[in-house]
Amino acid sequence: MVYRDGVDSPLIEWVAERPTALPSPVLLAAFGGWNDAGEAASGAITYLAETFGATCVARADSEQVFDFQSHRPRVSIADGSIDGPVRLPQLELWATPPDVSPGLLLIRGPEPSMRWPSICRWILDVAQDLRVTHLVTLGALIADVPHTRPVRVSAISTPPEITEALNPRRPDYEGPAGITSMLHASAVERGIPGMSLWAAIPHYIGGGQNPDASLTLLHALNTLLGIRPDYAGMEQDVADYRRQIEEAVASSPQASAMIDELERTYDAQTDEADAFGQIPSGDAIAAEFERFLRDQSPPGEDHPSS
Repeated sequence: MVYRDGVDSPLIEWVAERPTALPSPVLLAAFGGWNDAGEAASGAITYLAETFGATCVARADSEQVFDFQSHRPRVSIADGSIDGPVRLPQLELWATPPDVSPGLLLIRGPEPSMRWPSICRWILDVAQDLRVTHLVTLGALIADVPHTRPVRVSAISTPPEITEALNPRRPDYEGPAGITSMLHASAVERGIPGMSLWAAIPHYIGGGQNPDASLTLLHALNTLLGIRPDYAGMEQDVADYRRQIEEAVASSPQASAMIDELERTYDAQTDEADAFGQIPSGDAIAAEFERFLRDQSPPGEDHPSS
């Protein structure tokens, strides 16, 4: 079964039985890339899929939606030989079993390089067919915030009152957009309530997964929509993550001084546009964290800023 955009251009293939009835379903989406600093959003979606036993039910044609120079396929080489097929980037729709309430439809994968209007139409067609109650996108951004304070969440929602329980920051912005913006704008046209939740992560920690921000997004989903997985696995990841960062901070007086200043600014709720003129650049600190965490990781094991 395929979704055809136009006459002869299959874009989406259903790879399992199409969901027909989910209890009060919510559609959640996270797109890797610039929308997903610290892999916080995709980490939250993946955790939900694993915790609730979701299965992949549909997949986009990678050749139509990705520029492989921007989203490189992956290859495994063992002992000088290709080990298995080249793995293409995948944009997928996952669904939870019928006994999970609320039912979840989960979109995950890298942000597509092309065909955004067609992909958004398909996602929202599915949402309307299954009578989803809300569309939620998750994201994360780099910010001048300390890791020692609660992760801040910003929200964009239509109507605005659906995110009031979080008392979130509500940003003003005009500029380049991601696919999440197009998806929400299209949802507004169809009358589907939607919200976009964004976690702010420290600029000095670098890349790799930030489970602290992922857990904050999961708590936000519970507050707003009653989506509550077992947090135990994620909480352990957060504890390990924080321990590594604290060890790195203890080894660097410069890092400690910078974080002290970030804490003062955070606590004073100073406007971000004016807050950081006297704070040392995070570039050298980030490089030092990279070195420290790389040295602490066992051979072959990734670390939070890899």
